[in-house]
Formats: sequence, C-alpha cells, structure tokens
Amino acid sequence: MESQYVESRISRHLHYRAKASGMPLSGTFELTPCCNLSCKMCYVRKSMGEVQTEGGLMSAEEWIELGRKARDRGMLYLLLTGGEPLSRPDFREIYTALRRLGLVISVNTNGTLIDDEMVEFFAADPPSKINMSLYGSSRETYKELCGVPEAFDRAMYAVEKLRSRGITVKINYSVTRYNLPDFDGIFAAAEENGCHVQLASYMFPPLRRDENSVGQNDRLTPEESAAVSLYAEKRRMSEEEYLERCRMRAEKCGGIDCDECRDEPSEHIGCRAGSTAFWIDWNGGMSACGMIPLTAANVREVGFDAAWAAVRSATQEILLPPKCTACASRDVCMMCAASCYCETGSFSKEPKYLCRRTEELIRLSAEEIAKRREENESKS
Repeated sequence: MESQYVESRISRHLHYRAKASGMPLSGTFELTPCCNLSCKMCYVRKSMGEVQTEGGLMSAEEWIELGRKARDRGMLYLLLTGGEPLSRPDFREIYTALRRLGLVISVNTNGTLIDDEMVEFFAADPPSKINMSLYGSSRETYKELCGVPEAFDRAMYAVEKLRSRGITVKINYSVTRYNLPDFDGIFAAAEENGCHVQLASYMFPPLRRDENSVGQNDRLTPEESAAVSLYAEKRRMSEEEYLERCRMRAEKCGGIDCDECRDEPSEHIGCRAGSTAFWIDWNGGMSACGMIPLTAANVREVGFDAAWAAVRSATQEILLPPKCTACASRDVCMMCAASCYCETGSFSKEPKYLCRRTEELIRLSAEEIAKRREENESKS
C-alpha cells in the first residue's frame, strides 16, 4: 500500500502459471551479510569474523552453478542482495556470469561502493533495476543512523551517475525515528533524479541478527508508522486518489470481536514466498522468505531441487493467525507470515504491532475524510 511500483502484466501472469506448476520463478541470492554501514535497524548484518565462524561465504563458483541449476528449473527473476553485495571482490564475476544465463537481475545496494568504474560496468550490461537504499538527506543523518557520515555523499553520487547513464534506479527509503525528518529531502532528491521511491515505515524485528529480538527493533511506534504511511500517500497521490484510499480504509471496523474468531488457524500463506519464490542466504540456506529465520534446507548439502522441495513443503505447513484471517481490516493490514513470526515467535499469533498500526491508519483516514467533509460544508 505504500508503493507506486506496478508490476508488469507479464510478470503477474508468469507467477500465476508458475504457482500452478510449483516452479521457482523468482529467487533471491543473499551474497553476503557483511556491509560497510552499520544501520541500527538492519535485520541481517554480520562481521566477516562471524561469517567465518559460521561456515564462510559461498564462493563465486557456487553461486554461478546455483544460478544455472535454478535457471534450468524455471527461475527467470533474480535479486542479488546482502548485506552489501558490492562489498564482495568477486561481485562482477558473479553478476556477469548470471546475466549470461539470461536472467532478469535486480541489485540491492546502499550505493556507497559505486564509483565511476562500477557505473560503467553496469552501463555495459544493465540490470533490470538497481534498488538503492537512501537512508537520509544529509551527512548528519547518515552518521546517526548508519555510522558513516560520508556515505551520504557517495550514495548521492551513485544515484546521479547511474541515472546519467540511463540505468533504472529505485530508491528504497526505510523510515526510522533517525531519518524521519529527512522525508521531504529524500523524496526531493529522488524526484530530481527521476527515481521512484519505495517507502517502508514498518521495520521487521531482526531475528536473523538476534534471535532474542522478537517483537523489537529500533523503529517507529505503530502510530508513527501509520502517520508516515498516510503522509506518503498524500504526498505522492492525486487529491482524488488519496481521498478514495482514505474512504476505503475509513469504512473498516478495525477488527472483529475475538469471540467470532475461529479457534484454530486454517489459512495458508497467500504471497509468493515458498510457492514461486525463494531466498538463499550467504551460507546456502534456502527459505521461503529472507525475513523468516527458518532454513528449510541447505543447497550446499542437498542441492537445489531437494532444497526447493523442502521449502515448498515447509511453506505448506504454515498457517496464519485465525484472528487475522477473519479480521475485517485484513486488506489494509501489512500482516504476513514473516511479520507474525518476527513479532511473536509464532506463525499462528497475531502481530499486535501491526494491529495497532492498522487501527491508527483507519482512525487517521476517518479523521481525514471528516475534515474534508467539514471543509466542504463550510464552503457551501
């Protein structure tokens, strides 16, 4: 609900067909959990020392061979992510080999390692798009949130240079209390460079980084998150679109009486995770979603086919909370299997943080509609 990004019709059709056949159409390769920044809300970051202790990174040869096997089983769309994937000295080797397989590749990056040489590398063989995280609109914000003030200059330089070479850049803006004041500055920078902004005001608890962080992260309150989401819609939508969105939410009751809930969970995951999409972490662990710290199998141990079968089987065992699946507000809520697990430690318990966020979003939307009604009445 917070993004204007519209998926192509052909992509939606291919995912629909892939779901029926159990094809792994879309994959994510997490090349490394290491990063040159230290963002306070990060869900995965590890030091190289921790990586070595836990088994070490997969080699370029392993990733390339894995890409070939996944491609042969139907993978078309591939996201390369981290950590910071460009921190790997062999990133170009991996990227080039995977591109030669005919894959549609996107790259997640913080942009701070993209110099002129890297710009020319991407320009010679462009990815589908580069998803660049922009954490603030000043050095001060980058210092507070990421620990590296000069990273702001590097990131902005990368955006400008990539766009000058015709490379598609999407800005990812993860909103926290540290960079909330930079909201307008980030959108202005994106607009100046012709980039779409995908805003995320909800930060998953970082269970993959710290198993004791269930329901916790350095993030906005549910109420603040709802207010940011509404403000983003108001900023990017036309007046008519914005008010229609508010009306749609204002009609929701905000939930149902718990006495009406089913006693046992019965509804499965509705997104693509584990049905047409998979995630492989830096050490070869395959899961349905990178936000869920549960590995179904390791491709280094059992191979791609067996790991994908294990992911599909594990996903089919996941059932969502009965209160959530019966809730009248579910279509305006961000609840998913990953958020349930990260917020509660269980797939079958409702994520209270998102319940509060949704209730506030509905309340604010209703207030907005009432305010506009009063303004119209005063004019007549």
